[in-house]
Parts: sequence; C-alpha cells; structure tokens
Amino acid sequence: LVRSPVSATLPQIGSRLYVTWGILWSFPE
Repeated sequence: LVRSPVSATLPQIGSRLYVTWGILWSFPE
C-alpha cells in the first residue's frame, strides 16, 4: 500500500519528535 517510504516515515518521525520535544519541554530544568 505504501509506495513512497519517505512520505510514510516522515510523518511518524515528525510526530515522534514533536511528542518527545513536548514531553522534554514539560519537564522543568
């Protein structure tokens, strides 16, 4: 079903980075 792995992997990486960044940002330094 997936012809272009980039278009399928990019959103996953972006969403994962966004979630991890949000979690790290929520923690006080």
